Amino acid sequence: MTDIDERICKAGIYMENALEKGDSKRAEKWENRIYNLKRQEREMIEQDEFNFDGPNIEAEDTKRLGKQLTAVYEVMTDGKWRTLGDIAQEAGYPPESAAGISARLRDLRKDKVHKVLGSRYDVHKKRVEGGIWEYRMEKLGEYICYPEALN
Repeated sequence: MTDIDERICKAGIYMENALEKGDSKRAEKWENRIYNLKRQEREMIEQDEFNFDGPNIEAEDTKRLGKQLTAVYEVMTDGKWRTLGDIAQEAGYPPESAAGISARLRDLRKDKVHKVLGSRYDVHKKRVEGGIWEYRMEKLGEYICYPEALN
């Protein structure tokens, strides 16, 4: 669990406690804090701080991959079916970047990305014709922080 993950988790616990006590002002304060921390984490995706894994990933690749992941995520949030070419085009990438787009779709299934985005996602695929596939991202729910994870 990263430092920001821990702070988000603790803020969530404080927000729940405030809600249980009927203190909506304090709960709103903690909700805003959570929002800002999650925004900070999302920004990490586009920075060198986010850890993309793979045998050929080098430090200078992380910023480029983070921008691509953010672009793919933003395109796919509406839940529509798209081919890799459609996703690339809507995200502002050339059609020949399909392999990278496919890799970012796989990243969107990973737990460490769910933590950063604050929600859990699955990416579905279906064959359209021949070797052409379409992909759709589905939000499965919020990423849940358990207090015991803080110990």
